[in-house]
Amino acid sequence: MLIGQIVLIMISYIPNTIQRIYLVLTLDLEKSPLRLRIEIFSGEVTFIMTTFQSSLSFYIYATIGGTLFRQTLKRLLRHMFNKKYSVKRQRYKTKFQTSSCAFLPSDE
Repeated sequence: MLIGQIVLIMISYIPNTIQRIYLVLTLDLEKSPLRLRIEIFSGEVTFIMTTFQSSLSFYIYATIGGTLFRQTLKRLLRHMFNKKYSVKRQRYKTKFQTSSCAFLPSDE
């Protein structure tokens, strides 16, 4: 798992490194507006790839990690889902009848 994460980090940082080296080497050249836009776009793409690797490490642990991590994650998600969508029983009176169940969001 550690080797996979190291490879993922290397793959995500290599394009950013190449793009920065290219920018330094071509700093003194006269650039057209199209070339500047292409360089800015490539910089944004490599930046997204670099930041995307942080979230991918979570998915590596979630899929390849041990069963304890997956069980804890499932329990946490189930707890969050049940807490948000729980049914709260509350009595309220109307003009014609008394009802004993209402679907209200949980206050907890």
